[in-house]
Formats: sequence, structure tokens, C-alpha cells
Amino acid sequence: MSKVINIKEKIIPCLNKLFDSTLKNISNSWYLDNKQSLYKLLIFEDGYLISSESEYPEELENFPSNNEFTNIKIYLEKVTRTSFVSDKESIFKFTFSLNNNVYHYIFKELLNEVDVFNSTQIDSRKRKRSYSTDKIVKKNKKKESDIDWSKMVSASKVRNYLLNDTLIDWLNEYNVTSIDSDISKVKPHSSSTISRFRESDNVDEFTKHIMDQGNVFEKEVIKLLSSKAKIVQASESFQAREVSNFNYTKKLMKEGIPIIFQAVLHDYENNTYGCPDLLVRSDLINSIFNHELLSSTELKNKGYLLGKDYYYVVVDVKHSTLHFNVDFETLRNRDSIPAYKGQLYIYNEALAKIQGHNPMKAFILGKMWSCKDRTGTNFLEKLGVIDYSGFDSNYVQQTKDAVKWILRVRSEGHNWKIKPIPSIPELYPNMNNEKDGQWKDIKKELSDSISEITSLWMCGVKNRSIAHSNNIMCYKDDECCSDLLGFKKGIVSKTLDRIIEINRDDSNIFAPDIIKIDSVDGVNWRTMNESSLEFYLDYETMNSNLGHIIVENDNIGYQDNQFVFQIGIGHTKNGKWCYKSFVAPTNDLLGEVKMINSFWEHVNKIMKEQNKTESHFVHWYCAEPISYKKLQTRISKIGTRIPDKKFVDLYSLFRKEPITINGSLNFSLKSVAKAMNNHRLIKSNWNSKNPCSNGLNAMLLAHKAYKDTKNPMDENNVIMHNIIHYNHIDCKVLWEILTYIRENH
Repeated sequence: MSKVINIKEKIIPCLNKLFDSTLKNISNSWYLDNKQSLYKLLIFEDGYLISSESEYPEELENFPSNNEFTNIKIYLEKVTRTSFVSDKESIFKFTFSLNNNVYHYIFKELLNEVDVFNSTQIDSRKRKRSYSTDKIVKKNKKKESDIDWSKMVSASKVRNYLLNDTLIDWLNEYNVTSIDSDISKVKPHSSSTISRFRESDNVDEFTKHIMDQGNVFEKEVIKLLSSKAKIVQASESFQAREVSNFNYTKKLMKEGIPIIFQAVLHDYENNTYGCPDLLVRSDLINSIFNHELLSSTELKNKGYLLGKDYYYVVVDVKHSTLHFNVDFETLRNRDSIPAYKGQLYIYNEALAKIQGHNPMKAFILGKMWSCKDRTGTNFLEKLGVIDYSGFDSNYVQQTKDAVKWILRVRSEGHNWKIKPIPSIPELYPNMNNEKDGQWKDIKKELSDSISEITSLWMCGVKNRSIAHSNNIMCYKDDECCSDLLGFKKGIVSKTLDRIIEINRDDSNIFAPDIIKIDSVDGVNWRTMNESSLEFYLDYETMNSNLGHIIVENDNIGYQDNQFVFQIGIGHTKNGKWCYKSFVAPTNDLLGEVKMINSFWEHVNKIMKEQNKTESHFVHWYCAEPISYKKLQTRISKIGTRIPDKKFVDLYSLFRKEPITINGSLNFSLKSVAKAMNNHRLIKSNWNSKNPCSNGLNAMLLAHKAYKDTKNPMDENNVIMHNIIHYNHIDCKVLWEILTYIRENH
């Protein structure tokens, strides 16, 4: 006996009692009562239709056409035994066993729809009415005054849980600004009843700029889509709590608007709400995006609660590059994609309750895409698929857990603490998550105070969990080692153990005493080649975060704005440090060409002055060689060629030896240089008061400077002056680090 048959056997007696009738099954979902009235029974489990959708059965061929029949829509919720026992609100509840499994259901909602029977088709354009009984609880219909917003979770709030950085939710909820903050008297943010709030209120400048770029991208996408289909805006993004906008969204769906922009979705059963960018009609989505996003089978589904032959699907617009799996449909779980998958799952669940069908799919429209060695910029013709019944099914439970976590933070968080150590596992910081906005500094403060495991090279949340299960709570623990962090024996584990060992205490500050590796990229790093001049190099670049949409005739694409806007180069003359900066006068290809030509003129001049026939360029990690190769490709398209460079990657020496320093937990240039400066092994360090503190800030500052047409873009530009100072230190610490290890190790 199937599960549906079991459910029907439990439900029919309840319906007979409610309708004071005797229902007799005719075929599949069709029933007649003792008065020969016709009923069609549709059963929904957690928002999904599970009963047969059969149309006109042969057994009813003599039933008079144009007579009324009643659609009975039953909404069931599968619950745990504990919830089943404690339930006191349902109309009816039941349990049964099947295949050694016990199922518990509560029956909380019933909807009657009086339709007209037709011998060829079902006409569902007629009036609808709800069954009248005080016991029926319409969970997705509420007055604004009845909603407790402290118990409602915005779809965007699941982000940190899905990025494994739950500490941020607690910091944000209780406005924690220091690890010494006293939150006992702090009023949680969620207690506010104000509905007009913006997620961008608590972000750093760069994140805010990226969000602004996203808004610009979204507006351009809407403009393009409006030429393909009618678009109606349901709200502003900050009106996600407004019940009136939620009701307006439902009205637009029933009217059949092709694309609904910034719809408002409320799910009072799951305590969630949100504002998806686009709701697109299922019967139009393939033609709008010129791609089969829904199969012919999926297109046969209907939005029963809308009374239509279509339903809606979610399309969210993200100013991000989509990285596809090998199936070229689903998306890799990198960057913010896990957060997006959870966010869109919440939209889907709310959508299902409005239209009576859950598509189990949602879509992301990104600015560009990549799949292995393939890339594309026509963002309208390649959407990312989120498949909640297949590849992304694990996000169903993860998102539910994320919602529970937010509610737990609000109800229990006032009792938690992070000092001397976090009182619960979820308050340990994830130092691998760089999308932490304004909370970066306090996370670093906490990480330093507790010797946080995820701050170690190659260690993530999974490794920390393994360590905690082995009773290792910090990397300074005497027992801490790669094995107890979950690493198998090999090069990575040996390197990690050396980092842990030198940072366990202050007995040693630099290891090894004698560096065994003599050559880096084919160059002997220990001595200066008499015929070759050694330069120290660092680029400042822009990327697709500052790109824009391009439309030429019928071609649509995205200009990624890959661009080198400044080059810093240093060398020594008679043992003294010399530095020179080159700035692109304009933020275009011609500006790059002028800059790189000036750069090579300078290099050739210095080589001639010092009577050198060769040159090599010391850098850190792979960014410089990659950027230079892309630059060569770009300018070759306009017939300009520039020489190849001999690159020497100092990072590879530190990584392969490995060289470890007390105070450096990884192999980033800043980590290594700051640790060496703290121990007075080198003199230079970055100025913490400089507005330009990293490459992202440099990119943003330069973007603003290029917009200022009043001031020329060169070394004397006030904004560029800060960027150049930052870049100068990047170059100089390379020289000082290499000089130190040459003289001492």
C-alpha cells in the first residue's frame, strides 16, 4: 500500500465528518458523495502536490457537463513525533506505519474551490471560497499587526551560516564591537518593529561599492528584459516586511504578469520572508532567456492555487561570475554561491505556498560565466541552475538549520560570550571567510586571543571541528599537530606542522637556520648574477567588480574591465634602494600601453646605466605573471608587442622549503613581512593610517580617481599618492626579505 493511499484512508473519514457526507472514490482523485456531488481531492505535503492530478475519468462520462464540482485542497505537514504529540491547533492529525517507517501528519489547512465540470477540460476560472470552521488555521494569511518580526527570518540572513561563519550573526545581532563588549544590556537588532531597513547599513566601504555595482547591473538587466516581456515592480527592496506588498505580489501572480520585479514573499509557516529579484512565468522563461531552463515535463506543471496553467520560478540577479560544474548547468559551491542557494530555497518555499507548486529549481543570472576552460559574457543566455531535488538537495536541510540558528541567536544569544573562549562552537570565527565586511577587525582580535585554528594555513572549519573533537581547541596546544587536525601525511602536513611548531611559543622566530633550496624559477637566489639586474615588482589592477554591461546591435555582454593601472618597480644602486612608479593616464587600453612603454624605457635605461644585459623581476605569488600575460594579450590586439619578463617568485621559495616565521600563520606577503618586521628582521611595514591598506582598496580608490576628470591621473594625484605609497612598501619588503635571508640563512 502506497503512502498516498494510507493518507487518503486517514483523511476521508475526517472529510465525511466535516461535510456531513459519505465520499466514495470513483477514480484516482475523484469522489462522489451520497448526493451525487462531485469532488476532486488534491493532497499537498509540505507544499508539494502528492496525489494524482488525473483529469476527466471514464467513470464520470455520464456526469452532466457544466455542473459544479468542488476541488478539495488538503495541506498536510509531516512532523516529528514530539511535534505530533504537542500539536493542539490542527483540524486533524494522524499517524501510520509503512515499510518499517512511522509517519506523523498534522492537517492544518483546507481550501474549497468551486469549479465547473466540463467533459473535455477543467475550467478553474470560477470563484474560490475557504471552508468555514474555527479550527482551520490559515497560516499564510496574517494581518501586519499579528506578525512578530523577531521570529521572522529574512532570506539574506542565512548567508553566514551557509558560509560557515556563524559568529557574524551574533556580533551583528548584539552589536558587538570588541571582544570585551558587555552584551547583557544590549537590545537585539531583531526586536525592532521597523520594516524599512537595509542590509547595506552595516558594511565596509568596499562591500558597499560592490553592492552599488550590483544595483547598477540589476537595473541594466531589467532594462534589457523589459524589451522581451512586461515587467511590473512589486516593491522596493527595503519593503520586504510590508504585508501590503506581499498581497500585491500575489495579485500580480494571479494576473499573470510575465516578470515580477522585487516580489515580496512571506512564509509564516517557516518564519521566513524575502524579496527575490525576479519571478518569471514558467511558460515564458525559456523564450525570454533563449535557453531551455525548464523541460517539457516541468512545463506541464501548474500553479493550482493561482488557477492557471503556469507557475512562477525565481531568478535572482547577482553581480558575480558563475562557475559551472562539468554538467554546465549547476553551480560550484564557491564564493557566495552557498549563501545564494539557501536564500533562493527560502523564496521557493514561500512561492510554493502561494501558487500550489514548488518547482524545486531556481536560477541565478550572473555577469559572466566559466566552465573549465570555457568562458562567456552573454549573461542572458546562460543562467545557473539550483536543483533542490538533485545536486543541491543538501541545501534544503542546511537552510532550515540556518533559519533555526538565527532564531536561536535571538532567543539565547544574550547568554553567550566569546571571552576567554567562545561559550558555544558556533562563536568561533571562520578566518577563511573574507566576506566579513565590518566584522573583519573583531574577528582578527578574537582569533589572536584564542589562537584560532582556522587562521592556520590550509585549515578550514572542518579541520577545526576535527581538532575540537580531539580536544584540541587552539594551535598553541602542546598536542596540536596536522594529524589531529585531519590531515594525511604528506608535504602539506609537514609544512603545517612546521608553522604550528614555530608559533607554539617564542623560543624560535625563524626556521630553518640554513635554507636548502638554492634556485627559484631557474635563478640562484643566493647571489646576484653579474650580468643580470634584479628588480622588485608589484602591480595594482582592476577587475570585473568594476565592469559594465555592453550592448552592441543584438549582442549583449559584460566588459570585465581587466586593467593594470599602476606598476611599482624597485632596484638597488650602490646598495641603496630606488623605487619608481608608473600610472596609466587613462583607464583604457591606450592608457595601459603608455604606462607599460614608460616602464620598459625605465628598465632599459637602468640596465644601460648599470651595464647589465639581462633582468629578472622578483615578485610574490602568481598574480604578476598572470596579469602581465593578460596585458600582453590585450595590447597585441592593437598591434603592440612588449618583451617577456623573467619572473622570480619569492613565495615559492618560502612555500617549498618551507620557511616559517613566528607570528606568520600562512604564506601571504603581508603575514610574512609583518612577522619579520615585528621581530626586527626587516625595517619596512605598511602604514595602518593609509587609506589604501590592500589591493581591493587600491582598486576602489583608483576607480574614483579616474572618474575625477579635473585632476590628471599621475604620480602627483592625491589619491594615487596613497596607492603608490602602499605599492612602494609591497616592493620594498620583497627586497628586504630577500636581503635578510641572503645574509642570514
